[in-house]
Amino acid sequence: MYELAGRTDAETKTAIRLEALRLFLQKGFQSPTLEEIAVAAAVSRSTLLDFYRNKADILMQDDDLRILTSPWGFLPEKIRVPVHLWHGDVDSVIPLPHARYLATVIPGATLKICPGEAHMLLWNRLPEILTIAAAAPQQ
Repeated sequence: MYELAGRTDAETKTAIRLEALRLFLQKGFQSPTLEEIAVAAAVSRSTLLDFYRNKADILMQDDDLRILTSPWGFLPEKIRVPVHLWHGDVDSVIPLPHARYLATVIPGATLKICPGEAHMLLWNRLPEILTIAAAAPQQ
């Protein structure tokens, strides 16, 4: 656990992120509450909420929106390797139609829509995702 006294905003944000990641790895993304993350990071819930609106926000880097809205440097329709997309049907960060669009333009892509999952479904679906990734043919 981190000491609160004398921390800069950047150090506080790092402490929150590290403790959140630790809790997500231990308990999955859905289980830990904001209060539990705040306690683990030695901050108040209100301090946590000064920096982050919700659990997904904790994991988003400051420049994620810039990356998502910038050119990717390649065209999805030019991808020639197997692509498996997972998307939560309650994702409020990236709308489901975006995943459906990618699944139609990436040749041979498969889309798995995960009921009740939000943006950070990785934490709850990691074994399934890794199993499929490990079974993919090596290029």
